[in-house]
Amino acid sequence: MDKDDKDLHVDDEFKQSFNDGYTLAKELGMNTNSLKDISAGNQRMIAMRKGMEEFQKEIVMKKEKDKILKDMGLRDKYLSTKPPQKDKDKGLDLEI
Repeated sequence: MDKDDKDLHVDDEFKQSFNDGYTLAKELGMNTNSLKDISAGNQRMIAMRKGMEEFQKEIVMKKEKDKILKDMGLRDKYLSTKPPQKDKDKGLDLEI
């Protein structure tokens, strides 16, 4: 393992805390202000905040994408594209 590989390693505890923060933001609508009174220097809290921030960034990017598509007149077309439905009746045609 060289220096670059070591720099890319993410601590498992950090990863779990990051994912917990992301989930809290997604499922409960929490944001970093929700944790402002909790020990800011704690590595777990830092990772949770980063997870919450990541979720918020993704929401902003999705809203911007939707706005651009709407401005281009493509939003409804983009949202209405659904995978083709499989024909449930496909197969044997039995008459009794």
